[in-house]
Amino acid sequence: MDDLEKVETIRTKCNVSYTDAKAALDAADGNVLDAIIWLESQGKTQTTSAHAATESAPVDEPSAEMVAAQAAYEKSSEKTDFSKKMDSVWEYLKKLFRLSLDTKFIATRRDAIILNIPILIPIVALFAWGATIWLMLACSLACATASTATATCPAASTTL
Repeated sequence: MDDLEKVETIRTKCNVSYTDAKAALDAADGNVLDAIIWLESQGKTQTTSAHAATESAPVDEPSAEMVAAQAAYEKSSEKTDFSKKMDSVWEYLKKLFRLSLDTKFIATRRDAIILNIPILIPIVALFAWGATIWLMLACSLACATASTATATCPAASTTL
């Protein structure tokens, strides 16, 4: 490290001028650390230091109003019996849904897999088919009762 680099190091570390850094380096016979110490002893450094404290400020006890407000908040945020039961029902339904996705419906023919789907899909399809049948029956009954009263079925009327 040449003298210019040493002077630059001292100048940046101690925030002093080039003249002071050079004088300190000459006084310390070229040793950077001794030059910094010499500058500190001369009171020429303009460094800032950081101080940290490990002790915290004493904490005041909460007031009676704050304690009462905290207790009221905790009481109001407690779950009711109905809410707790609904949470358990919801957890059971989620578990059942995961199980229906993990359980597979497998159709084979002559040792070859034709269909491999989660069991949830055929169950939903059966419910949809059943709902369709019930809707068709309800519509046909509505038309049958309407045809006896007015001789026309509004649900079956179409324009061509």
